Formats: sequence, C-alpha cells, structure tokens
Amino acid sequence: MSASTSTPNLAVAITTTGPASRHVPQFKTERLLCRPLVEEDWPEYHKMLQEEQTMINAGVGPMLFPRAARAYFNDQRQDWASVGIFARKWDDDVAEGEFIGTGGVYWSKDRLPEVCYVLKQKFWGKGRATEFLNGFLEVWWNMPHITIDMCVETKFLDAEERGVVPERLTAPIKVDRDDSQNVVKKAGFSDRGEVTIYDEKYILFRLFSPK
Repeated sequence: MSASTSTPNLAVAITTTGPASRHVPQFKTERLLCRPLVEEDWPEYHKMLQEEQTMINAGVGPMLFPRAARAYFNDQRQDWASVGIFARKWDDDVAEGEFIGTGGVYWSKDRLPEVCYVLKQKFWGKGRATEFLNGFLEVWWNMPHITIDMCVETKFLDAEERGVVPERLTAPIKVDRDDSQNVVKKAGFSDRGEVTIYDEKYILFRLFSPK
C-alpha cells in the first residue's frame, strides 16, 4: 500500500491536529526494528524499487532508472514521516538486520495524513505488515501534536465536516487489494466507502486519534 494521488475536487479549509515533527523515532516490535532511513540504506532500498510486483502494488511501478529511484529515496527521507523496516532477529526467511521495506505516513498541506507501507515481495503474507502498522500507530499517536490548518478535498471528509475536525489517519486502498484492506482493518481502521482517485476506485479507510 502506498501514497495515492488525486484528481481536482472541491477543497475546504479545516483545522485539525498532527505531529509537530515528521521525524518518527526508532521503535521495535517482536520481529522488526524500525528506524529512520540513512544513506547506507540506499543500495538495498534501490533493489526493492526494482521489484516489479512490489512497486506495482505500491502504485508507482518499478523504478529501473537510478535517477528516478534516487529522487524517490530522497523524498521519502526528507518529506515523509516514515521509517525503514529491518529484521530484528534471525528467522527462517530473513537475516538479522536485513532490510524488509519502508512504512509511515505521506503528509502534505492539502492531504490528510495517509498511511503507507511497502514490503519486499518475499516478506508478503507473513504478518509483518500488520506487526509494523500496529507498532507504528502506537508511536505516531504518542508523538507531540500541534494544531494544523489545511485545505483538503471534501471527498476525504464526511458531508458535515467543516472548520475544526478530529485528527485522523487515512488509508485509500484499491478495491481489489483485499490483503492491504485486511491489514488496516486489523489495526482498527474503519471503512468510510469508495472514493475515486485518478479515475480508479479506492476504499477509503480511516482511523481517528484516540486522544
């Protein structure tokens, strides 16, 4: 699952809350070490970007040209609230410290924070996406939060929502991606219904702040 882009739509000004910083601190789960990406992670990150099915599922397609791949890596490090995901201990299919993928939140002034994650294909179906997301959410909600003014498209809000609105995370997922839908459902996200993004149908999931 990855950040989506949207066609023009009626936008409204809102006030909500969100983390004061995009820096997500290092955290651990039972099998995962999650920390900010550093320059030394580039070679393994680049390999992931070249995996065809992995990047198709991420919504961007494989990045075979180094310049485009490098720009994507730099953008994620600088502009996203995200971390690299690494194996915390040796397992049947992974070595300790091995790069597994990335995850976090895509966030801009005109977009509600959107949960995203990309795992290398060999790690699909092993519960690591769910494990990552549950660990990430615990960290996210406990980061210092501030008031934020935004202008967002009305299709991502309820009909009556205007002005001050509750903080939330969103997760637009293509209607045929049952695997990713199940991951966010397990993490407590609710189904708000279908939205159209770039002429494709998505299910919009959302999770309101527990605070």
